[in-house]
Amino acid sequence: MMKKQSVYQMTLYLVVGVMTTAVNIVSYYACTRWGNFPVMAATAAAWLLAVMFAFIGNKWLVFRSRNLTAGVITREFFAFVSCRLVTGIIDVVAMGIFVEMLGFPDVLMKVAANVMIIVGNFLASKYIVFREQADSCSGEESHVHG
Repeated sequence: MMKKQSVYQMTLYLVVGVMTTAVNIVSYYACTRWGNFPVMAATAAAWLLAVMFAFIGNKWLVFRSRNLTAGVITREFFAFVSCRLVTGIIDVVAMGIFVEMLGFPDVLMKVAANVMIIVGNFLASKYIVFREQADSCSGEESHVHG
């Protein structure tokens, strides 16, 4: 049986994930429709904005990483961005294949790609980026996990 805390964490992750996906899709739409960006440039710009939003939301709301020491923030940020680079590359490649090469509708493919990316990003955030670590000053856990 899943702990109440795990369900709560997954619910928060889904909320932040939906908001992040909205940032990604709205940014992409704005770049392509109003900024006249090419598909690939718009995808990269939308990804960058979504990653910045997601880091803050995941750090504070989902994984409750409250350690503000420079070392922890730096490690979390670089781990987060590295994991997001992997899923960002998947996003760009998927858009290139399905939109540019195969001619599928761009916004539909953007939504489909984001479903796969949300799952990968949760697993990376939980087990790599915001994993539990003993606080070196107090010996207490610095993150809340389910």
